[in-house]
Amino acid sequence: MNRAFSSTIRPRVRQAQSLLEMALVLSVALAFLAMAAALSYHLVTESSAREEAESVVSLADSVRRIKKFDGYAGSESLMREVIELHLAPPTLYVDDVAITMTNSWGGQVFLTRQNGGEAFAITYEGLTPRTCSLMALYVRSSTLFSFGPGAAPANSGGGGSRLIATLTPQEIGDICESDVVHWSSGAP
Repeated sequence: MNRAFSSTIRPRVRQAQSLLEMALVLSVALAFLAMAAALSYHLVTESSAREEAESVVSLADSVRRIKKFDGYAGSESLMREVIELHLAPPTLYVDDVAITMTNSWGGQVFLTRQNGGEAFAITYEGLTPRTCSLMALYVRSSTLFSFGPGAAPANSGGGGSRLIATLTPQEIGDICESDVVHWSSGAP
């Protein structure tokens, strides 16, 4: 009787051990998949932010090309000229009819004349704090001079703008709390 009892128990114990081993293997595999997904998301976000920052730089260069002898044109004219001359970076979606530009995240991109035509600003909408922070690090002070929260004001330096060359992590974080930011060619 003892033999019969032990012979029925051992296969069940082995089955339970196999199930526990399989559950352990599955949980380790799921943990690796979760880490891979998080790393992939991080890399895609960083890559997209770098690409969009390059669009900001390219757009700034395009606006500088169409500067008139008496300064930059009005905001609507700036947008129209950049779009009609096909100077918008390829990463921006351009609507030729509505004269609008849209970034990779679906936010509008605006050009603003500042300081009576002496400077211009580029406003980006729809940025997450992480994307905004990464973009702030990629746009160099040799291209644009200031960075600030919200839509670009008529005069550079307004609305909490900071000099790009001296930005601190805290200032970037404060500016990027807003999902709308601007870069300006004018000093704050």
